[in-house]
Amino acid sequence: MLKSRNEVARSQGIEWDSQSLNQKAGWETCGRSPSINYNTWSSNTIEATYTVGQQIDVEVTFTAHHKGHFVLKACPISSGGTATQACFDNNKLRFISGEGANFDQNFPERAYIPPPPPGTQASNGAGVNGYRWNYRYRFQLPPGLSGDRVLLQWHYVTANSCLPPGYNTYPFPSGWHPGNLPACGPLPTEVLNTRPIPEQDYWEWATTRSIWNRVMRSLDGPMWSCKDMC
Repeated sequence: MLKSRNEVARSQGIEWDSQSLNQKAGWETCGRSPSINYNTWSSNTIEATYTVGQQIDVEVTFTAHHKGHFVLKACPISSGGTATQACFDNNKLRFISGEGANFDQNFPERAYIPPPPPGTQASNGAGVNGYRWNYRYRFQLPPGLSGDRVLLQWHYVTANSCLPPGYNTYPFPSGWHPGNLPACGPLPTEVLNTRPIPEQDYWEWATTRSIWNRVMRSLDGPMWSCKDMC
């Protein structure tokens, strides 16, 4: 299973937290610490292989339910190269289905999160209250996108303090609408945004690898091969 940077670092004893982190966290963004070298790629252990443009299943676990939605984006980079936010924004995965959420014609990349069962809203962020919400969605990989290394970006935007753009026109299933909240305004366009905003948004990364059909000859075209985080 493809894992995020924080989860791999946690499992290796490098970091203490397997969760994604608030976008204003500075050094801690993407699980970083000033005392740790993150410039070396991990081993190329292949976890899964996909065809370009394939539909894939994505599982997410929340330990604090703040409603909202998340998106997935991809950016191919060379060894030692740097991914840019513009690259991610040009390669958004397309939401297909999951958890009864409706497709958003205006934001086809969004996966909306269903409300929690009554009485399970609160959590201290680590899930020790016994509240964990597991959801499964299906996305389509960007058609034609391939590369030696493809970085996946996960961006979760909450909707418990204000309504992100597009929420007033999205066809929420019955009982899903976050409520009568003020508008959030434009969402941040980069991780280390410093302007004051009422909504929380979280970012996370994972690395994939694209190879050609000599690895799986039964499939045509470029392939997606997942590996652990860098």
